[in-house]
Amino acid sequence: MLKASRPATLFISDPADYDGGELVIVWVQSLVRSDTQRAMLFDMDTAIQGPSATQADDAARGSLVGIYHNLLRAWIESLQTTTPASSAGSRP
Repeated sequence: MLKASRPATLFISDPADYDGGELVIVWVQSLVRSDTQRAMLFDMDTAIQGPSATQADDAARGSLVGIYHNLLRAWIESLQTTTPASSAGSRP
């Protein structure tokens, strides 16, 4: 599995206004490592948002939301069962 990091800088104010000082770094990491699985979750979430915006078929939308969360739980649990216990606590 190839792991890719995507660094980003978020400026709360205009970068030209920055005079120096404290810089806070936040690490963001997905609980779902597979790019394919994340893409599927994104596509499914996008598909769910369409009917949500129009209040179309609440039962079908509720079912899709349930499937989305079940997939998310399953893929997170599979990550937890494949992570060696010795390295699980060493991540920041």
